[in-house]
Amino acid sequence: MKIIAIVLLAVFASSVNGQVPPNPLFQSQDAIQAYHDYYETLKVDVRNFMSTYVKSISGEILDIITSTMDTWRRQEFSRVVGVKNTPQIGETISRCSYESFSRMFDLQTAVFEGIEDWHEYTVGLQISVIAFLTEFNIATRYDYFMDEFNPVIQDAHNRFQFDFVPDMEARLRDLRDAQPEITQSFSQCISTLLKH
Repeated sequence: MKIIAIVLLAVFASSVNGQVPPNPLFQSQDAIQAYHDYYETLKVDVRNFMSTYVKSISGEILDIITSTMDTWRRQEFSRVVGVKNTPQIGETISRCSYESFSRMFDLQTAVFEGIEDWHEYTVGLQISVIAFLTEFNIATRYDYFMDEFNPVIQDAHNRFQFDFVPDMEARLRDLRDAQPEITQSFSQCISTLLKH
């Protein structure tokens, strides 16, 4: 969270050399926008992380399928007794692929849902200054705007630090930890069905 701390320090820093302090409205908007931008950056990182693991899981499954097909072709060519016929091999791969696909789809969906929930929140943040003005008399309390709007900024900080980041880490951890489980389950599915 060092990025956030640096951004907020920059936003709230007083002007130097005796210049007029920044407009509190734009100052508040800049602070809020910083959280939206931070989310957008993390969203890209999350998508890249997810893509890397999904690609890796898919690659391992395709390796198993390729190996299975190669073994089956050799056995069929050698006329091994009891070898599955072409439709049976295809049905076996389809069934096991469906089980793995369903598991990967659920994990991906969980990550996408998390991203979408936070996207909605951060977009809402962008209009929070305007929303605050609906109940704040800027004409009579202009000099106090930053003080009274600051809890909104602090809430955004807390949500990112204690909700968003841990939530996305948990969803991505589930995806990462599922990789050996999915590939092992797929391999066992193939082996079990081919024996019957």
